[in-house]
Amino acid sequence: MVMALGFIVYQVGRRQLIQNRASGGTATIILTPNANSPVSVVNGGTFNVIASLNPNNNALVGADVVLTFPTNLLTVTSIQIPTTFTNNTLHTYAPVKADGLGGFDATKVVTNANSTGKIEVSALAFDYNPSPGQVLAPQSTAVSPFVTVTFTSKALGSGQVKINYAINSTTDSNLVSNSSGTPIDVISDSTGTAIDSTVNFSVVSTPTSTPVNTPTATPTPVPTSIPTVTTTPVATPTQGTTTGNLNFKIKFQGVNLAKPNKLVRVILRQGNIPAYTFDNVAVAADATGIYSGSVNNINSGNYDVFIKGPAHLQKKMTATPLSLTTGTNGVDWSTAILIAGDFDNNNNIDIIDVASLINSWVQSSTPVTTSTQKYDYNESGFIDILDVAGVINNWTVSTVSGTN
Repeated sequence: MVMALGFIVYQVGRRQLIQNRASGGTATIILTPNANSPVSVVNGGTFNVIASLNPNNNALVGADVVLTFPTNLLTVTSIQIPTTFTNNTLHTYAPVKADGLGGFDATKVVTNANSTGKIEVSALAFDYNPSPGQVLAPQSTAVSPFVTVTFTSKALGSGQVKINYAINSTTDSNLVSNSSGTPIDVISDSTGTAIDSTVNFSVVSTPTSTPVNTPTATPTPVPTSIPTVTTTPVATPTQGTTTGNLNFKIKFQGVNLAKPNKLVRVILRQGNIPAYTFDNVAVAADATGIYSGSVNNINSGNYDVFIKGPAHLQKKMTATPLSLTTGTNGVDWSTAILIAGDFDNNNNIDIIDVASLINSWVQSSTPVTTSTQKYDYNESGFIDILDVAGVINNWTVSTVSGTN
């Protein structure tokens, strides 16, 4: 089934990078009330802060809204998202509940916020249900409200609810556009450190009734380290006498810096007959994210070469058979990008891959663990809106297959 795509469809083989932030971005997040209309509330009283999105001529495929507030003065009582999406294609809000249905887990957001002082809500132009899911058109008009946060005051004082916006931060607000064919953050950054909108508040007195305290939950720590692969390469040639080796360079989508080793599969074929299959071949990156590897003990001859990444579609690296001779053979395939998103390693990107990624994206920037590292395809150390938007952008039909 071909999906109704609002994304720009392009040749995924030409895709190079996902950029972190557009220079001179124009999309904004607007808070209501604002700094010009400060909120005055009695201790124990409540007030709402509404965050709205202004794409400003950008086509948004995803959004992170991260708000900060002083936990010594305020408690988050509730988080509400729109109940209908008449003018909003950002349908899948994260974090999602662990029920396989893709519903928004407001309880998790509230609990984390009251512990950290940071409210994190994300959304994608994607319908999780009905199965098998559907990519939606980008959001080009204002979304108001995008999310509504209800606060309860708990101590006298004054402070701000503000957008967390810091270039190169691992957890900040993002508005992701796909207008150029590559997901890119287009949030306004004209001053480099600007906050688009701020709500000033003051707690002015104590009511006669005793407010109900909302307990502060402590989240379970999640390890943030990315282990370095140390597996020894295992080569399993399918032919007899061997005479040469192949040194090769490859590039993984979104990786542009030195990152940990990866394991790939290298297949050499003569016609439709597999001549050699090398599993668990270790490849190591240089400073620009170009990975190098080697397979050895190959008979001289002409071969079609296929490479399969750990969470990437298999790619045929040779337009015409590669001639290998005795001794050392070197080939640079770093301009042929291995496309990410095949998380179940069946050489397809489909709804199962997309759903598993979204289920692992439990906050706007989710630290990776050993089991979720594969979803962080740009190796930032976090599963974030750029990972999700990038993989969904690769998913141009119901099932995208690698070469076989």
